[in-house]
Amino acid sequence: MDVVSVQQLVSGVRKKRKELGCGHGVPGPGGWPSGCRQGPQEAEARERQKAEEEKRRRLEKFNSSRFNLENLAYLENLIQRQREKRLKRRVPPRAPEPLVKPQPQAQLEPVDLQTFLKAAAENQEALIDKYLTDGGDPNAHDKLHRSALHWACLKGHGQLVNKLLEMGAAVDARDLIWSTPLHMAVRMGHCECLEHLIACGARIDAQDKASVTPVQLARDWQQSIREALQAHLEHPRTWC
Repeated sequence: MDVVSVQQLVSGVRKKRKELGCGHGVPGPGGWPSGCRQGPQEAEARERQKAEEEKRRRLEKFNSSRFNLENLAYLENLIQRQREKRLKRRVPPRAPEPLVKPQPQAQLEPVDLQTFLKAAAENQEALIDKYLTDGGDPNAHDKLHRSALHWACLKGHGQLVNKLLEMGAAVDARDLIWSTPLHMAVRMGHCECLEHLIACGARIDAQDKASVTPVQLARDWQQSIREALQAHLEHPRTWC
């Protein structure tokens, strides 16, 4: 039996405790309130659980922020690598080339006849130009009466042949045995020289002292080639 003091009767604390179900009376339909049933150990366990949940939330938040920071660092590193690749592919600007002052051309010494004819045989156009510019005769010849055009056709310098013809060289000049430059070109098989000569009106029927024309030389030359090939087929020999 509960003992009620006069103060409790006056203040109504007893009644309030019964209404809350915290007295020694009969519990309500929902059972005893949890706050009234829990002891010190249960309250401590509940506090520890709350602390662990708070710690877990903070750890998740920290991991999430660290993940974001790692992604940001990765993106910055990727952008930096792409920038470096672009800089490597970029062609550096070319340095301006130094201005080269044109050097005055060395003045060639006067070219004599012997040097002129030798230059025609060796295809030295600078000496040819110097000789002709100084007023030299393009039809000048040596002791065998061979002109520069003879020597150019003999050696097969087609471009020089064309230049000599443009400078006034005689297309049908004859040497001591009456051979023309066309005889020389046909005899040596220089087709380019032959074409230049014929284009400038060289006579294909001009005879030398042996009464041989360039056409006959070509036939004899072809016949000699055919005979040499035929002889090799009949009696094959190797010299190497």
